[in-house]
Amino acid sequence: GNAFFLPQLDQAKPMIIYFWGSWCGYCRYTSPAINSLSEEGYPVVSVALRSGTNKEVEDYLQTHHYQFTTVNDPQGKIADQWQVNVTPTIIILNKGKMDLATTGWTSYWGLKVRLFFTEFFG
Repeated sequence: GNAFFLPQLDQAKPMIIYFWGSWCGYCRYTSPAINSLSEEGYPVVSVALRSGTNKEVEDYLQTHHYQFTTVNDPQGKIADQWQVNVTPTIIILNKGKMDLATTGWTSYWGLKVRLFFTEFFG
């Protein structure tokens, strides 16, 4: 299979990897927070887990006005590589190392504070 390579983004900022699903109740609360962070310039790569075809995922993102970069993972292969089996899962990578992984509901400010600490004390 094809490996999942992270885009070479500006690593000055911690990067967020966000696993979500269109069917996931909690994701309705975390996705807007992730979207806000993305709009603020945090590098975000999201993985749409078992959420249908590329078209279905695109429609879902458009309906909710989500701007973050999304990789479709219809069979859950990427999630398996990252050993993710719960959505939402948020992984923060700092300088290429995994700094934090949280699962379940996380607020915008909860993430913001963690990103701040990662950035300044990581």
